[in-house]
Amino acid sequence: MKPDDKHTALIEGAIHVIANEGIDRATTKRIGTYTGINEAYIYRCFKGKEDLFVQAFLQLDKEFVNHIMLQVRVMDREDLPFEVRCRKFFSAVWSFVLHERDRSVCYIQYYHSHYFAKYSLNGRRERFKPVLDRCSSAFKPQADVWRLLNHILDILFSSAEQVFQGELPDDEKTQEYVYCLIYCGIEPYLAWSERECLAM
Repeated sequence: MKPDDKHTALIEGAIHVIANEGIDRATTKRIGTYTGINEAYIYRCFKGKEDLFVQAFLQLDKEFVNHIMLQVRVMDREDLPFEVRCRKFFSAVWSFVLHERDRSVCYIQYYHSHYFAKYSLNGRRERFKPVLDRCSSAFKPQADVWRLLNHILDILFSSAEQVFQGELPDDEKTQEYVYCLIYCGIEPYLAWSERECLAM
């Protein structure tokens, strides 16, 4: 296996082990065993276990941002009412989160760990800059779009976690419930609502 392949395999291994064992039980030994790569090699590719975790989360963050940017194109469809576009956008992102279980569970585990605050919080706004730039125009000028985005992500991933743990069913009713939670929370800050009211 080439060094780049080992690097990728270790990140994927960390994602799998964190998702299935929990971040506190995700040891370099378990990751090495899962990947079939000598545990010592982790320290040749990364500064240590914490660096491996950070790199795994950064990859997941990038993947998530890329997926959002692909799906947000539906918001340009002027042939659809704004709220319908929002539903389609949400549905695509929700489906992605639920169908990438290991990646989403790892993301949630890391996000709720001390590693996130210590290593990943500061650069997160920059990683989400494409999303902020793309979505800011949908909100009123005085809205704190970064805070609203974090609110949306918190609801999205906490709800997905409930689905993964069996507390909520993976069905259309749950999807509608989560969508309504998110939409009702951001609706007062949306620029379109004011324009539509004036047009009525």
